[in-house]
Amino acid sequence: MDRPRIFFVDDEPHVLNGLRRMLRSRREAWDLMFFEDARRALVACGAEPATVVVCDLRMPGMDGVTLLDALRDRFPQTIRFVLSGQSEAEAGLRAAGIAHQFLSKPTDGPTLIAAIENALDLRERLGGKAVVALVASLTAIPALPGSYRELTEQLRRDTLDTEAIAEIVARDPGIATRLIQVANSSYFGAPKRIATVRGAVQFLGMETLKSLVLTYGVLSQVVHDRIGGAPVAQQIVETMLLKSALSARIARDLGWDRAERELVATVGLLSDVGLLVLIDNFPETFEPRIVDGVLQMEGLARLERAAFGVDHALVGAYLLGTWGLPDSLTGGVADQATGQCGSLATAGQIVALAGRLMLGEDMSPLEVRWPVSAWTAVAREGAPP
Repeated sequence: MDRPRIFFVDDEPHVLNGLRRMLRSRREAWDLMFFEDARRALVACGAEPATVVVCDLRMPGMDGVTLLDALRDRFPQTIRFVLSGQSEAEAGLRAAGIAHQFLSKPTDGPTLIAAIENALDLRERLGGKAVVALVASLTAIPALPGSYRELTEQLRRDTLDTEAIAEIVARDPGIATRLIQVANSSYFGAPKRIATVRGAVQFLGMETLKSLVLTYGVLSQVVHDRIGGAPVAQQIVETMLLKSALSARIARDLGWDRAERELVATVGLLSDVGLLVLIDNFPETFEPRIVDGVLQMEGLARLERAAFGVDHALVGAYLLGTWGLPDSLTGGVADQATGQCGSLATAGQIVALAGRLMLGEDMSPLEVRWPVSAWTAVAREGAPP
């Protein structure tokens, strides 16, 4: 396999020299290239696309946002990182709809290397060139227009209700993903990783949310009229909402605390985001499974593996990981894809159980240890508990 091509773009020579020193150990594994001019980096990509580009934002001539935008359009398979300081928050918000991940400047070698290696590892695990190119080109998961309108209406009110806004966000996987991604970016300096909807809304605060949504439009690129207006998309979202609620109910019955239950609920909410992405981009592949606008879930994983070499749950986990969301969240989404319930000790295992109950599987052998009959009843009712 060819060595990954890693580009670093910054107009300050001392920054590039520092990066060269801290990446000395990766010279044999990676093809490292350093550019003081964004245009030259773009030209070099034209000769052979970079695997990863790590760039500053404020640069003379072509700035980082313009470079990232051009890379997204011309070389969608390239993973796009921003390495910039908190003083560049405004430019960072402009890049929120373009970059995959944000790293703060200055950074240390282990942090930078780990971030790049994680992205490369996720890329290898995904397989399938068509899906890799698709995933790398994405910066958002489709959201329902109705949710976006409801959120913007709430944020335009004179008096803002944090709980009401968090409730709206928790009903839409696309909006939830974007806000969790932004909350974890270096520009806001979160003291710890944020992996829940409520945590993201509370950390960002109402004024920042208003600025993000109404001024910078970081959610406007998420809204997709075509998939948002399709009955099948609405059904997928409703299925994820039920899985989220049922997973939280199971966690509650197991005695998990509120923070843990919120993580489980968020994993459930994002469990099938990969399906939204695949249907949005490859509708012809799923047409046999769509009857009167209703997606038939049985056999779906087999169809996806035959078409793409991977199922939608792993596509979703790859997306979230590429965007730098916390491991507790991306790991849970990946774990639930296996369908293994184990001892119900992790968020992924709980969401996996919820999904199997919703498919009508007989999980009564577990009744000895847990109130599975009550959970089964909730799943059959098809309404949040």
